[in-house]
Amino acid sequence: MFIGQGQSGKTSLKRSLKGERFNPEETITKGIESDPSYCKVSQEVWKIGESGDEATNSDPAPISYEQCAAQCIFTSLKEGINSIQMKNDDASNLESGIDSSNSKVFQKVWEKAAIKEAGQEVPDEIAALVENLLQLEEAEGAQGKEGLYSVLWDFGGQSVYYATHPLFLTTRAIYLLAYDLSRDPDGKVSPQVKRGFYEDIEDVFCERSNMDYLDLWMSSVSSLVLEDEDLQEMFASEILPERLPPVFLVCTHADKPFQGLDPHALARKIFGSLKTRVYGKHLVDVFVVDNTKSGSVEKCPGVDHLRKEVETVANELPQMKEAIPIKWLKFEKEMKEKNQDGHKWISLDEAKNIATEKCGISSTEQFVAMLNFLHDQRILVHFDHTKQLKRMVILDPQWLVDVFKEVITIRPYRSRERKYEQLWLKLERTGILKEELLQHVWGPLFDNRETCQTLIALMEKFCLLCPLSSSVATDSPTEYLVPSMLKFPPLEDVRKLIAFAGIPSLYLKFKSTQVPSGLFPRVVLMVFQWCTKEFSSQTRPQLHQNFARFYTHPAEGCSVILQCHSSFIEVVVHKERCAAGLSSDVESGLNLRSKSTYDPFQVDFARAICRRLGLILECMRKEFPWLKNMAYDLLVCCPVCCASRSVNHCSDHNVRGCKKEQCLHLWSESQLFASHGFIVCTRSVVAVNCKVPVDFVGFWFGSLEERQAGTDGYDEKSPLPSSGDAHNDQAVVLCGGVLKALATQTCDASDVVAQFQQSLSLENSSLKQPDPDTKKKIRYLCLKANTANKPEVVKKLREIVPAGTTGPLLPEEFDVAMIPLRLRNELTINFSGGEEWMFLAEKLGLTPAEIRFLDKRVFNPCDAVLVHARKQRLILNVGDLYDRLVECELPRLADIL
Repeated sequence: MFIGQGQSGKTSLKRSLKGERFNPEETITKGIESDPSYCKVSQEVWKIGESGDEATNSDPAPISYEQCAAQCIFTSLKEGINSIQMKNDDASNLESGIDSSNSKVFQKVWEKAAIKEAGQEVPDEIAALVENLLQLEEAEGAQGKEGLYSVLWDFGGQSVYYATHPLFLTTRAIYLLAYDLSRDPDGKVSPQVKRGFYEDIEDVFCERSNMDYLDLWMSSVSSLVLEDEDLQEMFASEILPERLPPVFLVCTHADKPFQGLDPHALARKIFGSLKTRVYGKHLVDVFVVDNTKSGSVEKCPGVDHLRKEVETVANELPQMKEAIPIKWLKFEKEMKEKNQDGHKWISLDEAKNIATEKCGISSTEQFVAMLNFLHDQRILVHFDHTKQLKRMVILDPQWLVDVFKEVITIRPYRSRERKYEQLWLKLERTGILKEELLQHVWGPLFDNRETCQTLIALMEKFCLLCPLSSSVATDSPTEYLVPSMLKFPPLEDVRKLIAFAGIPSLYLKFKSTQVPSGLFPRVVLMVFQWCTKEFSSQTRPQLHQNFARFYTHPAEGCSVILQCHSSFIEVVVHKERCAAGLSSDVESGLNLRSKSTYDPFQVDFARAICRRLGLILECMRKEFPWLKNMAYDLLVCCPVCCASRSVNHCSDHNVRGCKKEQCLHLWSESQLFASHGFIVCTRSVVAVNCKVPVDFVGFWFGSLEERQAGTDGYDEKSPLPSSGDAHNDQAVVLCGGVLKALATQTCDASDVVAQFQQSLSLENSSLKQPDPDTKKKIRYLCLKANTANKPEVVKKLREIVPAGTTGPLLPEEFDVAMIPLRLRNELTINFSGGEEWMFLAEKLGLTPAEIRFLDKRVFNPCDAVLVHARKQRLILNVGDLYDRLVECELPRLADIL
């Protein structure tokens, strides 16, 4: 896959690898272009197929169904197997050595095909290919080395298409990231030009640099890999990069480097800048090429080197050691024929029927794995994250791009568009798309409502569309936000606005070091929906590219600002007339104030926003499966070394006022509240005052006094309120003999319970209906039994005493976030069937608005409640959760813990 900024030489690079003559008038790639045939990858000039010509029916592609079936028959004949029956459709039962990510499922289930007589009862085209192979073997005396083939994809670099590219990026590819050396790496790109209804529009406030586009592409590739994957452990190799998929940085225009610099030195500098980032683990090496030499007598050494390294890396990829059944190639052939007949997509049911009736694939497991394989190769497009998405199999990826392009671009004025003039202008100016206009641009697609809904769901998945408002009658969206249509705000003015906010910003930073693709518009949308419901006085928000401002309290001059950066989202609560004092304090660094000197209304609102963001993110993680591994922290910026969101003295870049995001000194919530009142900055060399009151920046999370008790309970395992009364002298004395029995290696649970009853003079009836004092003693015994690693004692008591009496089997001080997945699922799914989860949410301290927000929004609301309550420190440990469940009169669910 060839990726990179627009007009960086991607298409010319593809020509160079294929040995085609350089075209100085090369046209701009629009959308995505893929070569129609497989290309042979080698150290020599890359050729299409075996002969350099496109495959035909008489000369099929080298890894086509027919070619691979013929190769298997040929191999069998060589080995002397010539007496097995094969029917016309049985060629699809053979196995091929082509790569597959799912071969482990199938490697033992393929039928053994054989041949009665070569050329008999075999499809004519396959028999002809077998005959050719036999003739070639006879002429050359040996079988040639098996080739390495690939499909070449060229991604257009225009900004309007960036939104669609994530649909087609795949972990199964090798990426060639092109960069134009004639450009200043740190220089700003020319203003983006978007097509408008009456005239083209320049987005003059876009301040992206050429390096920013490299960062964007590297982040996109890196985001393909789930955060919990570790491919290097599975596939150790000295040749492959630390993380897959591999990326080759190819620096083009070596004949005219920026300011006449040494192209190799400039390329190394750019490579080093990328390599030090987290996504640098994907980089293989850097290559310097001159595409103008392509097809001429004088060769470019960089291109030759690139061919060699690509082949070497490709041969080491894990999928090269796997095998797929020829049945899958048979299915691929059927899909291509469907596409050639004019079918751009088919239903999942139709695809299943073709697989069963024409390809002999009856196993559901095999069918799903085949679709996943073909999707990973982007031979077809099929997403199975939800029931709605999985019901459509797209046969022509370019058709999908064209369908989406109708929505994310503006049609220029023509007489037939006169009726929709105001709708086009609304989309152009505000990014809001009315359903009426969507119906117009998609035309016949709207006739099939199910198809239309699936396409909309797919656009929502990749955040090409976000539902903005719904019809009360149908509960279906009537207008959408199209994020790619939004313009950039004047960033310098935005910086000034944030600098005079009145209180420090909150930073939402992701463990992957980049904001997940499409996440910010979703956050903006959900904040917008919340503000609309909660604040009746809210005026129309300002929505821009990577920026949003919500005027929630116009009378008080208070607004919420969200700004998306590369690696974090900045959250600001801005209030008029509060800015001057904070600005002078931060600039001097000498008068760092306590939270008590901030505007109380602003602080309370900031805490509400922080809490709401946590709930929104957890809802998104539950609602969208592709975000389930999203990990993030809520942070604040150090006011000592990073005043005005820039590093005073940056040692990494050796500059003053460094604004690189990765250089900012950020503190997490846990760091703040573990510092006991003051936190010290050790990064500033010249700061007069390095101590910062925690409340000066930590007010987003609540005051130190409000949080300290909960934090101590979690970090230092302080006694739980529920069992604290059991730790009195009487309980210890009464249970002394029992505690001694627990310490023995061979204690019997029944004996321990009997001793417990005897020491307290308890009848069986007292255990079956214990009074409050007896419950405390039972809880204390179970606490000690768990500490002694004697869970059988707790289980024995649970056979006798009422549910909700013993306390949890898990350690009481155990963090709620660490509850084993099996128990967590059992608990939360039991809750989510009715309204019981609402009672728990109320007991845990969630507000009615937060409960309404979760209702019917997520599949497992109870799980979302637990995560949100844990993050807000409304609940800290398993013992506390157990007691809350008992308070909700759900003791049997409590005993799941």
